[in-house]
Amino acid sequence: MGAERARRIRRAYGYVPGSPLCDPASIPSDITVYAERGDHILAVQINAEGSMGLTLSRATPGAAYPAGVLAFALGALGGWVLVGWASRRTEGLRPPAQGPAKILYGVAMVFWAAPILLSAPLMLTHHLSEPHPRWHVPWEWLGQPTLSLPFLLGAFLLIVALGLAALPHRRSAGRTLAGASDPGPAV
Repeated sequence: MGAERARRIRRAYGYVPGSPLCDPASIPSDITVYAERGDHILAVQINAEGSMGLTLSRATPGAAYPAGVLAFALGALGGWVLVGWASRRTEGLRPPAQGPAKILYGVAMVFWAAPILLSAPLMLTHHLSEPHPRWHVPWEWLGQPTLSLPFLLGAFLLIVALGLAALPHRRSAGRTLAGASDPGPAV
């Protein structure tokens, strides 16, 4: 089957040909060609050994984007409430529990931010340097699963910090729940 015949068949079935992606260092050994029809994406990959791979996938549904924004907002709100609770719980504690909780939280945030700061710019340059019919999945922009070890270490440190915040502690005898001074026993 010739290349021209393959193009005619593709166009006859409604596929719009995309531009081939070639690695300049290995031309003509590795080639990927994309074609789209509606929400279907056909990828044909040919490598140096002569083997060919076909992938048929669907584009991301439009409802996934607002759902992702809503999930992000709810997750951020839940995280903010949880960190606020832990902060209030460790605020009045003696330094043996307050110091480690702050340090654990700070180190965990570094472990969580580092993969994002490393992978997001790389993914952006990757997408801008070569055409893609659809963008990579969101967790790859966050550095997952490639950099999952720092994320897991950060999650462990946050669980330990929340455990420190959940420890029971005594209030001083001169304070009430509202923070006012104790008026003494009721007569």
